[in-house]
Amino acid sequence: KSVYQSVFTVGPFKNKTFNWAILGSLVLLVMTLTVPFLEKIFHVTHLELSQWVVVLIGSFAMLVFVEIVKAVQRAMGRDKNAI
Repeated sequence: KSVYQSVFTVGPFKNKTFNWAILGSLVLLVMTLTVPFLEKIFHVTHLELSQWVVVLIGSFAMLVFVEIVKAVQRAMGRDKNAI
């Protein structure tokens, strides 16, 4: 939502259209990975619980990494030149 500001500062749920788009994308992704008919069309396989855990950990790690990068950029004053 913001290149320099933390997701917690901007507010993760203020943009309702964006939130609906994320929810819709999540529903379509889960359907693609869990509905047998769609699994065959998209040539994907069912994920085990341990694989879902890896996906969730990776997603959370990316969020943490991006927030750290934003904090470093703010500390260096890079956000002052933002448009």
